[in-house]
Amino acid sequence: MIKVNNQLNFSLFGRLPLNIPAPINNYLFFQSFARSYSGQDYIGQKHISNNIRKLKAIQDTLGKLGKSLILVFAPGKEFFYPEYIPPSDRNVGHRPTNYSAYSKVSDSIGVNNVDFNAWFLSIKNTTKDQLFTRQGVHWSMYGATLAADSMVRYIEKLRHIRMPHPVWTKVEHTYNPRSFDADVALCFNLIFPYTREVFSYPQVSYPKDGTMVKPRVIYIGDSFAELWIFQRFMDYTDADWRYWRYFREVWERFDQDESTEKRVLSGNEWLDGINYTDCVVLMYSPGAETQIMVMLVQ
Repeated sequence: MIKVNNQLNFSLFGRLPLNIPAPINNYLFFQSFARSYSGQDYIGQKHISNNIRKLKAIQDTLGKLGKSLILVFAPGKEFFYPEYIPPSDRNVGHRPTNYSAYSKVSDSIGVNNVDFNAWFLSIKNTTKDQLFTRQGVHWSMYGATLAADSMVRYIEKLRHIRMPHPVWTKVEHTYNPRSFDADVALCFNLIFPYTREVFSYPQVSYPKDGTMVKPRVIYIGDSFAELWIFQRFMDYTDADWRYWRYFREVWERFDQDESTEKRVLSGNEWLDGINYTDCVVLMYSPGAETQIMVMLVQ
């Protein structure tokens, strides 16, 4: 009955559950993410500059210990497809945003960073496969794989090592979504598919030789980082890895089932973990600033 009710509301009246804004050309967005594009959640230049100065101090301290800190800017669908977000959330006046301020200040004071948001925008008109799908809010599985290869190359350059790389054999195209590629549309609980689109799934391998080095890496972030876990990217490129979701939940190697209950990061465990690791990757996604703020408090 729930499916029938949802399908009738959508088919007859265009109504969607989850308080999703009315879609344009079937592109779905969360309201909070759209607000990050328009600058409605902007926290101010002073606050952002102070955060990044703290982050630079952490980076310098870790550097003296032979460790690397990398700030990763995950791409935002609202930045990639601003033409499809609700008119009320478009940045007509070009107001400052948290992302633009964080990115600019990070570059200006020398924080190690990888800006996937800017990179995805630069290749938007040249890639044949979707970097964001209509039905999801995260980067597509294809886009996440593309970014994973770039992440390896950045760590290699920063630490002067050679690591295993994802080698693409072919890209499978299908109408059936996997993993996060239809994460919003599946929540609608409809009888029929929300829309029809082509999804791209790279098939990759990770050849290695005796000269390659696998670093130990801690990833701190949100669901954008989880796509790398589900693709088993870290299993092939890192000697050991840990994922601290929002700096609270602990995911470790062979602990990759999202449905299982995760333990909570306790006491000074974070300090022991950083002492043990070679590299800390801090992922910032527009619309979800929590993970970077908690790291700075610590």
